[in-house]
Amino acid sequence: MKKYIDSITSKKFDLNILDIVSIILSLTVLCLIIFDQFNFPGIYQALFIIPLLIVLVLELKSEERSSKITVKNNIIVLLLIATMLEIILSVTVGKSFPLFYLLLPVFYGIFGLIPVIISLACIFAVQLITTDLIPAIISLVVLSLTTFLFGPILKYSFSKYRYYFIDSNNHDIADNPANKPSFDITLGNIDTYKSEVRESLSFLGKLIEHNSIILYLKNEEGLYEIYDYLSNTSDAIDSGQKLLFRSGYINWLTKTNSPVMIDDIKNLRENAAYYSKTVEIKSLMAVPLKNKLLDSDKSNNGAKGILILDNYNKKAFNESDREIAELIADKIYSTLVIEKLQKNVSDSGDELTSLYDYIQKLESNMDSDKIIKHLLTTLVSTIPNDMICITLNNPDTNESTIKATNIENEYLSNKTFSNHNSLIGLVNQGDKSLGFTDISDRSKFRTVFDREIDFTVNVKNLKSTIIFPIVNQDETVTNENEVLGAVFISREKKLEFNDEHKNLANVLIQQAAKAITYSTNLKRINELAIKDGLSGLYNHRHFKEMLSNFVARALRYSEDLSVVIVDIDNFKMINDEHGHQAGDVIINETGKLIANSIREIDIAARYGGDEFAIVLPKTNESGASYVTEKLVKRIEASKILNSEKVNITFSIGISSFPKNAMTQDGLIEKADTALYEAKNRGKNQTVHFNDIDETLKLTEQKNQTESEH
Repeated sequence: MKKYIDSITSKKFDLNILDIVSIILSLTVLCLIIFDQFNFPGIYQALFIIPLLIVLVLELKSEERSSKITVKNNIIVLLLIATMLEIILSVTVGKSFPLFYLLLPVFYGIFGLIPVIISLACIFAVQLITTDLIPAIISLVVLSLTTFLFGPILKYSFSKYRYYFIDSNNHDIADNPANKPSFDITLGNIDTYKSEVRESLSFLGKLIEHNSIILYLKNEEGLYEIYDYLSNTSDAIDSGQKLLFRSGYINWLTKTNSPVMIDDIKNLRENAAYYSKTVEIKSLMAVPLKNKLLDSDKSNNGAKGILILDNYNKKAFNESDREIAELIADKIYSTLVIEKLQKNVSDSGDELTSLYDYIQKLESNMDSDKIIKHLLTTLVSTIPNDMICITLNNPDTNESTIKATNIENEYLSNKTFSNHNSLIGLVNQGDKSLGFTDISDRSKFRTVFDREIDFTVNVKNLKSTIIFPIVNQDETVTNENEVLGAVFISREKKLEFNDEHKNLANVLIQQAAKAITYSTNLKRINELAIKDGLSGLYNHRHFKEMLSNFVARALRYSEDLSVVIVDIDNFKMINDEHGHQAGDVIINETGKLIANSIREIDIAARYGGDEFAIVLPKTNESGASYVTEKLVKRIEASKILNSEKVNITFSIGISSFPKNAMTQDGLIEKADTALYEAKNRGKNQTVHFNDIDETLKLTEQKNQTESEH
């Protein structure tokens, strides 16, 4: 009590015009009622409620714009409500004050002790004026008994459901670190990481000019406490604070997980709740500590913490400052989560002994399938589940493929299904997770995977479920929210996954996403080194390397092998007439047609500017001719290569191992010779080197016969 009174007497009540109007209007009406001067007709008495209601709404709106409700606010709101209720009582039964026997306990539960004591004193004073001393004392005793008997009960009930109001009663936590509360999964036991958090705050302080930097963290009770701070006025920081932001800018932040910037603070006490005395700051910026992938989960209950900066100058913060603060907030959040994750993973009892080991194993694997398998094994051992399924997304075909699951069923192995109208597809469309306490309550028009897979895994028996996206971690991609796949975790109990499980799974998945992204990028780099960017086929160097390998194999195992060289007829003329962009389109289309005309074991490459080469292992002369015939048919059917403007034709040369040549260079030379023979014969045709060989033999025979005669 003394602490409360001392805190009040050390502060000034800043009354604005609205507060003065509210007090004068309320006291005027109450005096008229008390001294029996409220003798207007009933309808006119009731009209007095309208201005009282207007100023009450304005007072409440004023509270919404603040982050702290003061004693002054409580008293004024109580006075307005009491006045309106007394008018209603006067109009209906012609009596005043009996309603306070019911209302004061409620006010005690909501507003606290001090406003109620002031109300009792005012009522007692009025009773002394209007009645004798003894009746006034009796009335005060009875009113006090009902208030202090039922008020604490109501206050306990309100606090149980977290209807907390920000006043000095909430500032009772000692500065002793031993008295710090144990935080939930977002925080964990963070003593060992406190220095790292302090370093982050110090770094932020060097980047952005400030008076104070305050870090709030949310505890198990859902209240925000100051975890750490830096301030030029540290003696004014209420470091033992524990509160719930009931309204105002910070309340909006906690509910929306969105940053706020105030350029000119009007009410310091209401917008800077962390100060125990007046500090003349003008600007304030606040950003949330949050888990970006879980923000869409309704059970996430808002921001896990708040990072606040203030400044003595107006408009002190800009968008660049906000971005910096958000980056530091993310760093602090990761620091606190990973410490908890380290402990949880270490306690799993499996061969995975720490997050470091988990990451090391991920980084040692360059194969996406092995990374996914490792992720599945870790999730199964650390997250309570009855089913886990990991899928990869193919945005080009709008399909997903099951890559790993702990359900033993061969049907599910590499099973591909459409993303359309499925929950997996819905997650693939964005970068947010989906959570269900009972997945069977979802819309009947949306499957989890598809109907066949849902039936196979018996989805109808699954209850509590969460689906995480696997988000591309490559900052250089055009679509920063590109979803690589999804992780489906479910159990048969209708028991929601808690924050600990969700944060643990999320961090494991994020680390796996980084490894998958790195593996994918490495494959892309390797492909860029051996592939032609325009045609999509292999480049000349890789073609020569692969042909050398195939020739060696053909020699060792006495296998057939053919080489095909394809050349675009009159390509220079096409470039000159239609431009190089048209030429690029033709190269690209030709590459696609060749790739679609050969087997997986065949190798196709862009051999030169307008030349393409194909290696056909285990293929003889007739087999090579069949491949080229199929290619020619595709070329003739192409609307790009054959239109009103252009009509593209190709000349093709073929050589075969071992009849035409038994070396890499020999096969290329013979195929090239056959190609030039096709050009000499009028283009738009296919020639095998055997045809040239037979022609040479006939010519030699003819010349020999003529010489004999």
